Amino acid sequence: MDKTAFDNICKTYEQQLDKVQEDALQDTIRLNREHTEQMNNLKAESEKKLEDLRSQLEAAKREQSELTVSVPDSKETFKAYLATAIDAAKRLCDFIDNNSADSNHDLFVAKAKQFFKKMTEEIV
Repeated sequence: MDKTAFDNICKTYEQQLDKVQEDALQDTIRLNREHTEQMNNLKAESEKKLEDLRSQLEAAKREQSELTVSVPDSKETFKAYLATAIDAAKRLCDFIDNNSADSNHDLFVAKAKQFFKKMTEEIV
């Protein structure tokens, strides 16, 4: 093989290598652009979903606050609370009386007295 043929082969090889490298570079650039576009789309989509969820949460909070409007205490409300408290106190006393043989009876009595004393102290 003469030098001219060898030079032509080398030149052809270099041209083909340059073309492959250029194609690879262009593919890499294209893939990077596509990837960046996909990432931007995903980011925008997730931000929109997050904003939608925040809006839904705020709407749910508003709805919940509307549902939990406090009822001002009135005479009827007081009567209901008092009836419940009296019933609970009677049940507690009955429980203590019915368990007089229990080893914890003295503890039950002491705790009940402590409770009733604390409740009467808190009433202003």
